[in-house]
Amino acid sequence: MGKIIFILLILICGNVFSQTGEVDFDYANGNGIFIDRIVEDGNIIILRKHEQRFSIYPSTMSPYNKNTINVYAKPNSEDILFTLKDGDFVNTLQVANVKNISNGQTYWIKIKDDNNRIGWLDMDDNLDRYADGIWSIIEKIKVNGRSWTVRKLNGGLTVGEILNVRDNPGVNGTHVLFQLIPTIQHQELYVTILAITEEKDIIDGITDYWVKIKDEQNKIGWIFGGYTYVGRGGPKYRTPESQIKFRFNLP
Repeated sequence: MGKIIFILLILICGNVFSQTGEVDFDYANGNGIFIDRIVEDGNIIILRKHEQRFSIYPSTMSPYNKNTINVYAKPNSEDILFTLKDGDFVNTLQVANVKNISNGQTYWIKIKDDNNRIGWLDMDDNLDRYADGIWSIIEKIKVNGRSWTVRKLNGGLTVGEILNVRDNPGVNGTHVLFQLIPTIQHQELYVTILAITEEKDIIDGITDYWVKIKDEQNKIGWIFGGYTYVGRGGPKYRTPESQIKFRFNLP
């Protein structure tokens, strides 16, 4: 009987873990760490820690394009607590990925303004900024006396010059695995981002991160991001913080 109960407990816990997925990712008690899973009013709400300060500019935000933006009592609520205007600063406290059978998935951020008013802002999209463990710590690497914290990230970068691809972050104590070499026929090369260092480096006066990439031949290695660029709008690296800041049009 004891073995049966033990097995049932494992199955139940395993089902809960598979639904939230929170135990799989390491956020070192920082932004992204799982806070709670709430079921109410037909919503399944996954709450995560996210602390960040930025200013609101609704007059430049599509689809708002007006002088104020509403702050609500809770995610997927129509109960307006107060409004924010251009230039107001807020501190984020949490983010919420909300799933509803009728309305699909939405994304909200819990904020506190400089008057200590607290409420929720609608991101007006369904993109979970921490989906699949984005920005979680994958590993820590120590090379030539320097430590690097490696975080999971996705996206892409464009390379327009010959660039060394190394076995680890940094120049000192690492080895070149291969090179990215643009040609006359292909003057720009596209690489896929797999991970990024939390720490920045300075090379040739350029400050940027080391990025783990995969090229079009599926070869993997590390490049210095300072020699790359993106051919789209928005932040170069789509971290949760940069995406939220961009969404609210920080000047």
